[in-house]
Amino acid sequence: MVELIINILCSCISVITTIVIAVFQYKQSVRMEKLAVRQNVIEQKYREQYIKQQRDKFIIKYKNDANDIYYLSLCWISAIYDSTLSYHREMYREYNMLEEDVKNAICEYMNLKLQKPEKLGDDFYYQCVNAISKQQYKYNSKGDNFSIFYEGAKYLHKCIKSYKNEYIPIKLYELNNRFTDLLFKYKKCNDHCFNPIKQFSEEFNFSGVDELVACEICAVVANCLAYEEIDFSFNTEEWFCEPLSEQIKTMEDLFLLVLFNAYVYLILPERTAN
Repeated sequence: MVELIINILCSCISVITTIVIAVFQYKQSVRMEKLAVRQNVIEQKYREQYIKQQRDKFIIKYKNDANDIYYLSLCWISAIYDSTLSYHREMYREYNMLEEDVKNAICEYMNLKLQKPEKLGDDFYYQCVNAISKQQYKYNSKGDNFSIFYEGAKYLHKCIKSYKNEYIPIKLYELNNRFTDLLFKYKKCNDHCFNPIKQFSEEFNFSGVDELVACEICAVVANCLAYEEIDFSFNTEEWFCEPLSEQIKTMEDLFLLVLFNAYVYLILPERTAN
């Protein structure tokens, strides 16, 4: 009888002990979960502070009297074309070394709100070339197969591949003004005028000039063909404005400007329409 009582007591003690341990473990688990939540909140706050600090540091540095912050659109496109390229402009290199969350925070703050392209690198480049080439063919009359963008627009590509550190040889506004004049005259005479791209190329001796000049001519044509598709009724405040003409100093700047305009005005509208 005594032995039975002892066994019952031992069983009860074992059950009670098990219950106590289970309750303790449950409470410990709840405390650990609460601690983990608090830790996550703290880490999130530190993360947000870090991103804000890096964002503000970049913006304060480049939102200066020279309006360098206007290069942000080209920073954005430089990361799409090649984030590992040693660009000539420090701002491009610095932007590409930032964390993705910081880049997004900078763009969000400066109202650069664009869908990112599906393609990157050279695939993105050739997508831009194809879009610009379609614009070029609008000006070819019957039997005229003239193209300034042959061999994958090699002279446009050389802007970044061979001459990214070089300053543009001809003042950009001179080429822009002349080419846009030719485009305007062509459209005014109901598409019966001489091919404006061909005429522009001949006027500036595209086939005979120094290669650096040929690259600039090719890039100017590409940029104007992309830019002419702007729909001014569309809300252009959805993205941050690009650099002013006088801020395009190097062939690198010009190349990135072409890609940005080709994407924004030719590729993105098609993508959003579909």
